[in-house]
Amino acid sequence: MIASAGGQGEIAKTAPAAVTPFLFLPIPINFADSELLATISGIGPELSAQIVKTRNSKGFFTQPEDLIAVPGIGRARMNQFAPQFSFAVSQ
Repeated sequence: MIASAGGQGEIAKTAPAAVTPFLFLPIPINFADSELLATISGIGPELSAQIVKTRNSKGFFTQPEDLIAVPGIGRARMNQFAPQFSFAVSQ
């Protein structure tokens, strides 16, 4: 959605509240796109694409250990990333 900001000709991009990240809240890994996943420290464009690809092929992540199925994520990285994700399977 594109909305005009304050009627001064400025244009701002906004996302629906359901998918807009809130500062310091976990990111919903099962509903985030690769761009949002890449905002996490240590996750770049390639790893975020792998997370989305794994989610699409194997199904939702229901627990932190499911991250190990993603190429490039082992136990240490799983422990690093897990607190930054929400593993809910519904919004």
